[in-house]
Amino acid sequence: MPGSSFGESSGDDNGRLSNFKLNESTFLASLMPKKEIAADRFIESHPHFDGRGVLIAIFDSGIDPAAAGLQVTSDGKPKILDVLDCTGSGDVDTSKVVKADADGCICGASG
Repeated sequence: MPGSSFGESSGDDNGRLSNFKLNESTFLASLMPKKEIAADRFIESHPHFDGRGVLIAIFDSGIDPAAAGLQVTSDGKPKILDVLDCTGSGDVDTSKVVKADADGCICGASG
């Protein structure tokens, strides 16, 4: 299994399971089955088919724009051109303590 390995064991299944180690450096690669769907051969045959010149809009409830994989394309251009926060989640006033009402509800906390 990509992204994981078994250490030496005494031969029984319980020993093998207790020696299971996750390989952090390839864990995410194991979630993308390139070999199983022959995408690895396609990528090798067409190294420039990597999304260059393509603009994609992503509507999501939240991303981390500082994530390493979202910084630059293979030819050095920025991947994120603009970020719009339309959730209002960044509008919560955290400068004052708000107490719950008699029913345990906090009203107006999210703006």
